[in-house]
Amino acid sequence: MWVDNETDTDFLNFSGVADTVAEIVYQANGRPISIGVSGAWGAGKSSMIKLIQASLRNPPESGQKPEKDFVFVEFNAWLYQGYDDARAALMDVIASRLQEEAEAR
Repeated sequence: MWVDNETDTDFLNFSGVADTVAEIVYQANGRPISIGVSGAWGAGKSSMIKLIQASLRNPPESGQKPEKDFVFVEFNAWLYQGYDDARAALMDVIASRLQEEAEAR
């Protein structure tokens, strides 16, 4: 079996796409948007998400602290495969992450 570890190093030359997605998120200005990342096993989806997070934290054009704060919630759906109530697990992870963020501020 192949090792499948995501990375925040751009081995697949995805940074241009990640920066474009980050810019779309910035331009949404708080309005809801949906962005999907799809691909076969090992295609680099998780790595792409890590690169988008890095771009949102440090916009490439400014090189400074971003003017907006983002809360990143990680949810590993594989851990809930076969669960009847995976949606409830997702909502619990989101709520827990938001509570952590609120307590930290």
